[in-house]
Amino acid sequence: MIAALPPCPLARVARRFFHLLALCGALLSGLAAPAGSSAHRSVRRAAGASSTNVWYRGNTHSHTTNSDGDGSPFDVASRYKALGYNFVFITDHNKFTDISTINSQLAVPGQFAVLGGEEVTDSFSGKPVHTIGLNNTTAVQPQQGASVLETMNNDFAAVRQAGGLPYIAHPNYGFALTADDLRKMSGSSLFEIYNAHPVVNNVGDATHPSVEAMWDDVLSSGRLLYGVAADDEHNLNKVGGALPGRAWVMVRAASLSAGAITQAMERGDFYASTGVTLQDYQVSATSVTVTVDAASSGPVTIDFIGRNGQLLARSNDSQATYQFTGGEMYVRAKITNDAGLAAWTQPIYTASLSPSNAILNGASFGNEPAVVKTVAPGSIASVNGFGLAGAAVQSQRQADGTFPTSLGGTSVSVNGRPAQIFFASLTQVNFEVPDETEVGTADVVVTNADGRQMRSQVFVANASPGIFTVDGTGRGDAFFVDVATLLSSLMLPDDGARRLHLYGTGVDSATQVQAFVNGQAVAVEAVRPCRRLPGLDQINIAIPPGVLTSGAATLLIRADGVDSNTVTLRL
Repeated sequence: MIAALPPCPLARVARRFFHLLALCGALLSGLAAPAGSSAHRSVRRAAGASSTNVWYRGNTHSHTTNSDGDGSPFDVASRYKALGYNFVFITDHNKFTDISTINSQLAVPGQFAVLGGEEVTDSFSGKPVHTIGLNNTTAVQPQQGASVLETMNNDFAAVRQAGGLPYIAHPNYGFALTADDLRKMSGSSLFEIYNAHPVVNNVGDATHPSVEAMWDDVLSSGRLLYGVAADDEHNLNKVGGALPGRAWVMVRAASLSAGAITQAMERGDFYASTGVTLQDYQVSATSVTVTVDAASSGPVTIDFIGRNGQLLARSNDSQATYQFTGGEMYVRAKITNDAGLAAWTQPIYTASLSPSNAILNGASFGNEPAVVKTVAPGSIASVNGFGLAGAAVQSQRQADGTFPTSLGGTSVSVNGRPAQIFFASLTQVNFEVPDETEVGTADVVVTNADGRQMRSQVFVANASPGIFTVDGTGRGDAFFVDVATLLSSLMLPDDGARRLHLYGTGVDSATQVQAFVNGQAVAVEAVRPCRRLPGLDQINIAIPPGVLTSGAATLLIRADGVDSNTVTLRL
């Protein structure tokens, strides 16, 4: 066991030479995510698409003579095939239409498929509550409920039980649904942003908001919804009727199968259109890029839209990129052409944690050799992502000596316990893992100023050593103080041992601490917490004569058998 010593003389050293406390604060902030960190990597290709996925055009809402359409299932499917669609769902009212015979006549592998579904046609107090079921295997009967919301949720559950993907149809039909209904619905994140049936009130009226305004209302509350465009086809030839070919989805999926199509839609890997075609749609951790097929769509206006329907940026080029600021809450794009036709991309919440290793040791930043990254109770940790805070904010010590648990509106909890925060920025929040945190897998929740909660897990070990470096990346030159000179540089000693004060985290709770310089074990004389900054550890080592050579030496700390990042002692 390392002997306990008096409190670390960090403030004294700082006053005399480098204002070390401020420098440690800068090291802890990192000011930005370390170069090469996951905050700069692509989060997804267009909402999760892999490089093998391709676009498929389809209609998810159509009717035949099996309910109230004027065309047979075969004729409806034939019309969509002739229009160049890749798939059509037959969704007759409260009836599941067998599509096997039609596919045997019309399907072309990889090019066209007829898919099964249903429009579960329900109501509450005279208000139409209609749910589209995609790829359910049996008919679903209306479930009813004690409210519009309960009716909707009950029907969603029944579609799920039948193996299908549910979504809400034409929310403004009869002005049956409100934004609050859409916000509170459970069992689906899909709804029709545009329904092409002539009696549907997509644009609202003097007393009812448009469906698009309802979408922004729901998104601004933090509830994710994906928008579908559909024909709601009932007529094949009737002038002024509900005709095919006026609204569709473009789905990026691994194959033209019902399962692949519905899986892609459920994860939001599609866009909705009434006539504008995209060439590509890419999302990274820091931006979104929309590229329009100008040859088929003509001149366009690309609008990037954020919280409360705010116009964030506008472009009249066929390709436009929007760089996230972190203050938008979400970003979606609406593209319109000179003919008034449109396309809608799915919303992207700009606040998100890094997809892997979101929580890292606050000194090593993941540069320790262990594959599974850990933190320790009472250590400094870093959470990495995007949109975590609106601006870079350095914490200030409070009157009682602690640091705040909310900074710039951002807070962190570990297993439900609030954490002290030292620094918060768009891409990084540095905090102390509460001393009471249990060893094992811990739940970490980051809540930003928008109220957006981002969740991750991290493994908590008794010891998780990390050494602070000069540039704050966990790589390169160690930050230390030479006891003999009180300088952060080493001179080769003429004789005797060279003693250093290193600064790290996740070390103090270990029962055994070792240090290695150029692979050779050296004495660890003491490990003690620095009271001026929770989680900061001072590690005192003595390097005997003959271990140091000219140039640079490598340094490694091992705590309870766990290795830290390897850093450099510059001579």
